[in-house]
Amino acid sequence: MATETHDDGAAPRPGRGAARLHHRLRSHPLTAAPYRIGVVVVGLLVVAAGIAMLVLPGPGVAGILLGLAILGTEFPWAKRWVETALGLLRRLHARTLGRWGSRRDTP
Repeated sequence: MATETHDDGAAPRPGRGAARLHHRLRSHPLTAAPYRIGVVVVGLLVVAAGIAMLVLPGPGVAGILLGLAILGTEFPWAKRWVETALGLLRRLHARTLGRWGSRRDTP
């Protein structure tokens, strides 16, 4: 991704698309707080829907991870939780393939 550098020593801004919009929303004093509040509200609603889907029909774990990923755009703790959960899921997937992969090939 291309970045623009500033002669005044300011941090480089993202070059295009959603990353640039994210940077502009967070750096403007009138939009920073409403943007962060919006991210929190949407993230918590998606997490709550994911929790509800654990007992109702639907992809509960995926909803929780999606909500945490939304929160992770603003909060490092949420990003770490998502990375930890995805690491656990990858290890579980690899272990499952190791146990069941050979049985699938036999007639």
